[in-house]
Amino acid sequence: MTAAEFKKKWSRYQGKESAAYQEHFIDLWRLLGQPTPVEADPSGNDFFCFQKRVVKGAEFLNLEHPDCGDPTERGFADVWRKDCFGWEYKGKKKSLDIDRIAVDPATQKWWAVCMPCQRPLANRGPE
Repeated sequence: MTAAEFKKKWSRYQGKESAAYQEHFIDLWRLLGQPTPVEADPSGNDFFCFQKRVVKGAEFLNLEHPDCGDPTERGFADVWRKDCFGWEYKGKKKSLDIDRIAVDPATQKWWAVCMPCQRPLANRGPE
C-alpha cells in the first residue's frame, strides 16, 4: 500500500473506530514495511497483539499499594507491543475532556514523570 492509497482509503471512512481500527493499523504497518501483530507474534499474546489488558500509567505511581488503584483505570489497549507501546484509537467525535484530565492529581503526577521523556535528544537528526 502506498501513502496515497492509504490516505485515499482512510480519508473516506466514516464508520466507528471500533469497526475498523485493526484494519487501519494493519494498513499503517504495511505502509511502514513492518510485520503486523499476527505476523510478528503468531501466538497473539506474547508481545504484540490487539486488545491487550493493561493498567493505565497513573496507577504505577502507587508503588506501596499497587492493587488499590481505581478499577476504572484498567482497560484494554487497542494495539499493544511489549516494552514499546500501547496504542489507543479514538473516534473523530470522541471528547477526551482534556480540562478534567489536566486537573486530576494522579494525571499531574504522571505527567511530571513522563514530560522529561518528551524532550528531543540532542543528537537526533534534522527535522
